[in-house]
Amino acid sequence: WLHGLGDTADGWASLMPALDIPDTKFILPTASSIPISVNNGIAMPGWSDIYKLHHDSDEDKKGMTKSFERIKNLINAEIDKNQ
Repeated sequence: WLHGLGDTADGWASLMPALDIPDTKFILPTASSIPISVNNGIAMPGWSDIYKLHHDSDEDKKGMTKSFERIKNLINAEIDKNQ
């Protein structure tokens, strides 16, 4: 479960039991605090930078890749625990 910009995993943890999905382990990471360009560079939890709020604006590919690698490592760690 990945939270939205400026949020943390803590805001979602209490809701997971309400999903009522038996035999499921929820992993709720919190994004690193990074400067967000669209918010005047204010640092907040974010999976990648947001440069502009426009459908054709550039995307923070480096930030997305960093978050992808982090999530991939969390998944692989869970797989390794259960082998």
